[in-house]
Amino acid sequence: MSVAITVIPLRDINADRNAPDRSINLSNTFDDPLTTGLVARFVLYDTSLGGGVAEVVLFDQAGGGAVQTVQNFQAYVNNGAYVNSMIHRSVPGFIVQGGGFTVDDFSAPFTTVPIATIPTNPPVVNEFSSDRSNLRGTIAMAKVDGNPNSATSQWFFNLADNSANLDAQNGGFTVFGQLRSSRDLAVVDAIAALPRFSLGTGALSSVPLSVADPLAPELTGDENFVRYRRITIDQRDELTFSVVSNSNSRLVNATLRQNRLVLDYSASRTGTAEITVRATNLLGFSVDESFVVTVTDPNPPTQGDDVLRGTRRDDVLQGLGGDDRILGLQGNDRLWGDAGNDLLLGGPGDDRLDGGAGNDRLIGGRGNDRITTGLGRDIVVIGPRDGTDTVTDFNPRQDRIQLTGSLTVGQLTFRQRQDNTLIQVGNTTLLVLNDVQASRITPSSFV
Repeated sequence: MSVAITVIPLRDINADRNAPDRSINLSNTFDDPLTTGLVARFVLYDTSLGGGVAEVVLFDQAGGGAVQTVQNFQAYVNNGAYVNSMIHRSVPGFIVQGGGFTVDDFSAPFTTVPIATIPTNPPVVNEFSSDRSNLRGTIAMAKVDGNPNSATSQWFFNLADNSANLDAQNGGFTVFGQLRSSRDLAVVDAIAALPRFSLGTGALSSVPLSVADPLAPELTGDENFVRYRRITIDQRDELTFSVVSNSNSRLVNATLRQNRLVLDYSASRTGTAEITVRATNLLGFSVDESFVVTVTDPNPPTQGDDVLRGTRRDDVLQGLGGDDRILGLQGNDRLWGDAGNDLLLGGPGDDRLDGGAGNDRLIGGRGNDRITTGLGRDIVVIGPRDGTDTVTDFNPRQDRIQLTGSLTVGQLTFRQRQDNTLIQVGNTTLLVLNDVQASRITPSSFV
């Protein structure tokens, strides 16, 4: 039985570039209506039977599951009632049944097999639903013939599609879980493949036993019976999530943190991205949901002379042909210049000027500032302050450096490091010139 995962569609998202990360709780979008994530582990003594461990997803969620039936089963588990319990009935092609009897400390010679009856709690109300049908691999409650509300401790695994039979008689047999996978189903199939013997009338007339010679069976001890070492219940994640696809990961990065989808928007790009998220339940059934993220520029480029007065956040101005200016405060400010004469007056923060063809100026404040020059005559202003600034494409014959405060050129050291020149005062680096040889820096490079 592959239970459909319900989905509330994810809405498309509009955001500014470099907007704060957005976190989406996927548990509000996807749900398995039958379970909250409870999983029962049926652990046999005999690991040769398909590996000896079978996991069952319990259908305990209100509205779709069998809540009271699972609570009833959980009460027997918590009391240890199923320790040393046995499979006492096997009907190949139909069911294997347990939860009614235990056998322990049995060894030959013997006079009677020490099989004990599990004490029962009051019966649980029948919670049959056609949405939880008696299909192969499901677990359901056994009950007294002619009494729909008589289930107590006994349960059975369906070896085949028994819906036509068991869904239609005695009020329907309540399915309250399902084996997780084919690996778990193999354990039950291995039990059903064992030879069966009568140890009495009624409930013990078809007991599966592990014996050396089925034609001349000999009981030697507990190991002849299909016994459970223990049955436990633990909580798992009801659903697991994955990002199946992202059409534009450079625009928006989509990552998962537990059950939350986190969107990290690009600081410089605009456009659209289609993101597909997959939810998978404990039975391996999956569903995909897609949505579109549109990232726009809160300060679109213009052809005029643009001025952006900074706030206490990260300001971004993308200029076209005019003389553009940023008057920054405390944020990490960025100016994309084009053909105009652009100015970035930075405050505290890591400021960046990408100059175009004009004569651009970066006057940095405290922070690690960066200027990428274009074809014009550009100036970067440095002084005795916090931070290390970087200049890319510095041309000593066109671009110039201006010192502020009491600094003089004679106080500076020009140090070659690979392809870069470090301009230092003592051990403090004020400026890094990328792809510039120290020998090309002369007093004429300074204002």
